Amino acid sequence: MNKLAIDGGDPIYNQPFPIRPKINPENDPNPNISIQEELSNYFNIDSKMIIPAASYKLACIEIANAFESSNTKLTNILVPAIGADRVSEELSNLDIKLHFGEADADTGNISSRGIANAFRENIQALVCRHNFGHPVNFDEISMMATSHNLLIIEDASASMGATYNGIKTGLLGDIAIFGFGKSHLLSAEGDKGAILVAKDLGIAENLNAKIQAPSKNTLQILLAEFRNVEVELLNRRRLAWELDLELRTFKGIQKMEHSNRIKHSYDKYVFRIRSLMWKRSLEDTIEALLAEGIDCEAAYRPFSDSNKKNVDSSSFEYPVANRLPKESIALPLHGGMDYQDIEKILTGLRKIEAVSIK
Repeated sequence: MNKLAIDGGDPIYNQPFPIRPKINPENDPNPNISIQEELSNYFNIDSKMIIPAASYKLACIEIANAFESSNTKLTNILVPAIGADRVSEELSNLDIKLHFGEADADTGNISSRGIANAFRENIQALVCRHNFGHPVNFDEISMMATSHNLLIIEDASASMGATYNGIKTGLLGDIAIFGFGKSHLLSAEGDKGAILVAKDLGIAENLNAKIQAPSKNTLQILLAEFRNVEVELLNRRRLAWELDLELRTFKGIQKMEHSNRIKHSYDKYVFRIRSLMWKRSLEDTIEALLAEGIDCEAAYRPFSDSNKKNVDSSSFEYPVANRLPKESIALPLHGGMDYQDIEKILTGLRKIEAVSIK
């Protein structure tokens, strides 16, 4: 096996890693109405239930206020221990106390057991985030939410195009937020906005009247991205399936998890190093991959509730939420990549595995 690039060997990539191609904006005369109508057709709901928002922060503020008309003031919310940093930060800035639910060991999503352990009588809602496009185990979570009379806020930012038991993400909870982001199918090329999907028509109409929409240019880009979603999603799935197939043969690396009940949207491809077999740290592994020219990053921020404000002070242990950030690496997947890129990624992983197994 060739010497690692980080140790002076030749890198896998001699050119920069492929970037996601820019998309030409549409030219609809009223893109706000167009995006509402096209998303309503996609979700098969009233177009009034689609609320474009100029900022993710604004969307979170209005979510927090949306249910007050039904005498539900959100003061305590149960959130995922890892993977939901963006929504957790915005909610905590609103003086809402956060309670953290332990992660599922396979997906990193909030687990039903984590909800059960962290639940307190003063909690009014829980946040479900579909990490990297993998839907949560919604049957179990919905059962728990119903039994405790909890609202479900769905952070579906990473999961446009994903389904759970045939139901599209964005329709699983009481209200959903699709925040725009670099790796998301709806990226808006870095715009900080979002789209809300509210299942209660009265709440949706109120939100549409209050929330400022994104700029016309942002909406034109969103339209172009949404009209290309099926093409982009198919490409991501094909690339992910190739990674799945080959990573089965690795000893020290675990492929991304799946389930028969879900269709994944592959916001990113996340694999895990088997820490008991792997002598290289996560940071060193990422550094070695980057030296090979392979774009990657830590999949999760380290979990530490002591670093977060407005958190429940109850003493819990989070073994999964503490372990997964030390083992999980995220690879990009997008329309600028092809099978040759997957082969190069696999070659780089084989090089690193050969010198990292204990």
